[in-house]
Amino acid sequence: MGAESADIRAFQAFRTYPTRDTPAQQDILARGQKYLSDARAFRKLGNEGWAMLEQVAFAALSLGQINVADECIAKLSAQFPASPRVDRLRGLVLEARGDEVAAETLYAALLDADPSNLAIRKRQVTLSRGRGNVDEALEELLVIVDTWYTDVEAWLELADLYAECGLYSQSLSALSHTLLLNPQNPFHVLRSAETAYTTQDVPLALKFFLRAVEMMDDAADGSGSPAGLAGAATRGWYGVKLCARRLLQAPSSSSSGTAAPSDQHLALLDELATERILAAYSSPAVRSKPRVGTKNAKRVDEENVVPAEVRGVVLKWLQGK
Repeated sequence: MGAESADIRAFQAFRTYPTRDTPAQQDILARGQKYLSDARAFRKLGNEGWAMLEQVAFAALSLGQINVADECIAKLSAQFPASPRVDRLRGLVLEARGDEVAAETLYAALLDADPSNLAIRKRQVTLSRGRGNVDEALEELLVIVDTWYTDVEAWLELADLYAECGLYSQSLSALSHTLLLNPQNPFHVLRSAETAYTTQDVPLALKFFLRAVEMMDDAADGSGSPAGLAGAATRGWYGVKLCARRLLQAPSSSSSGTAAPSDQHLALLDELATERILAAYSSPAVRSKPRVGTKNAKRVDEENVVPAEVRGVVLKWLQGK
C-alpha cells in the first residue's frame, strides 16, 4: 500500500494546483495510467480511486490523450451510470475530437432532463465563446450568476468575457462579486487591481495591489503556499510601482472615490516596490518551490533561472530608462 498511499497524497496535492499547470497534468497522467491496466492496484486506492480517474481523464484531455480519457470514462460510467460529472466528461471528449455539434446536442439533452445542471450550462458558455458568439455566451453567463450567485467561477468567467469585449468597468463590477464571495483569494484581488488600473482608476488599483501583496506575504509565511504565489507577488509589486510612479507624476481622480495616498507615502511605496522587485531578480538562480509529489521538480527549478539580460531590462525599467 506504500506506493498507492504516496500516489493518493500526490493526487490530493495536485488538486490545489491551477488546472492549466501543464507539468502537474503530465504527472497526473503518468501516475494514473498504471492504474488503468492494473485492477488490483486500483482496488487498493479505495474510493479515492474514482476521484483519481476523474483527474486523469481531465489531464488526458488537456494533453490530447483522448484514448486515455475514454478508458477513464468507461470505468467511471460503469460505477456511476447516471453521474452528471461523467456526462460532462463525455461532452469534453466530443469537444476534444472537434465534434461540437454532437457535444451541443448532448448538452441540450442533459439540460432538458435537468435544467439545474450547472456544469453543463458552463460547457454551453464555453462552446458559445469558442464559436465567437459573445452575446450568447454573455446572456448564458448572466443567467448563471443570477441563478447561482455564489458560483465564483461563473463570476470570474463573466469578468473575463467583459474584459474580452473591452468593457472593463463591467469586468471590475463582476470581480467585486468574487471578492465578496471569496475575499481571502489573493489572485482575485490581484486581478481586480489589474482591471482597475486598466479602467484608469489608479488609486483603486493601488489599493488592490497593496492588499494583494499583503495577502501573498502572509500566505508565504505559512506552509502550503498556493502554486505560483511568488510570481504573482512580484506581479503585484510591479503594479504598486506603476501606480505609485503614475500618481507621483500626475495625480488622477478616482471613479470609485478612492483617495490616493499622500506624495510622501507614495514615494515610500515606490521605494518599497523597487526593493521587492529587485529582490525577486537579484539572484541569477531564482528558483521555484518544488511541487509535492512531482518528478519534474528539478527541471522546473532549472527553467526558473532568471537570465542576466532579463535582470538588466528590469533594472532599466525601475530606473525609468
